[in-house]
Amino acid sequence: MHIRPAIHGPRRRSWRTGDCPGRRGVERVGGKAQVVREGEVFNDLPIRAASSLSALAAETKIGPPIEPVWSQELTVYKTESDTIDALADLRNWAAKTKCFLYIFQISSEFDRDKLRTAYALEAAKKLRRYARLNDSTSSYLYAGGSQDVATRIKQHLGYGNRGTYAMHLSHWASRLRLATTLTIAKYPQMEARVRQALEDALWDKVKPILGRRGTR
Repeated sequence: MHIRPAIHGPRRRSWRTGDCPGRRGVERVGGKAQVVREGEVFNDLPIRAASSLSALAAETKIGPPIEPVWSQELTVYKTESDTIDALADLRNWAAKTKCFLYIFQISSEFDRDKLRTAYALEAAKKLRRYARLNDSTSSYLYAGGSQDVATRIKQHLGYGNRGTYAMHLSHWASRLRLATTLTIAKYPQMEARVRQALEDALWDKVKPILGRRGTR
């Protein structure tokens, strides 16, 4: 797996030409996708979640995510050992935090019909539990939340428990040469229902191709 890191906030490295962390996804079929700069998608979630949090609003103060957000471009899905090495930096960044929201956004050209077909065919084999395929025109592939984000991302990459609902990217996306940008925001500890309201607001905002809104 070839992964290019991009941590927003204080600069830790200089970027080469073409390595800009604000890279956009481009869709070949159905026009260009409208995307926002990495990290900005999380900023107004408290406002969007307000209707779901009306009962908690008086007692709970929710702010934007802790800076910086964490972002990497995933371009090739090879082996589990590559994945573990690549996620080491994520585990260090996550530290002891237990509240995260994340998005996978397609950052390469893609044919929506081919993507949907490849995913549906793999899911139909029932070798793993695949996330729901939605009728979406978004360039966002998935949006979710987790308390153990490194383990959850490993599941999405296809190297976790096959009985856990996830995207399992390594089992179908590599043949499409699909590149995705993973962006993660971490938050101070909050009640589960508060985090779920933020996650639902994120889902409503990006309308991802895969996954479902709310808890199972």
